[in-house]
Amino acid sequence: MIDSGADWCIFHGEIAKELGIDLKSGKQQHFFGVGGGKQFAYFHTVQMEIGGHKFSCYCAFSEDLKTPYSLLGQVGFFDKFQVRLDFTKEEIELKPKF
Repeated sequence: MIDSGADWCIFHGEIAKELGIDLKSGKQQHFFGVGGGKQFAYFHTVQMEIGGHKFSCYCAFSEDLKTPYSLLGQVGFFDKFQVRLDFTKEEIELKPKF
């Protein structure tokens, strides 16, 4: 889910396990967001590809994430792409900044 209100890209901890990442070996940081209350995330740098564009992403993984969706936020997504949304045409255009 593209979320301009999210500070970082954040994925559920299960995705870290699927990628072979030791979740709690990353830098720990607390956050408040979906679901309320204090939650914890662990940061790792991963290689991502969106729309054929490969890049490194410093992102968070959290077992506390209360949404079934991963969030593409400011750090890791909006700082790497110009994003144009056209709701009437149901289109998203991404242009890499790198």
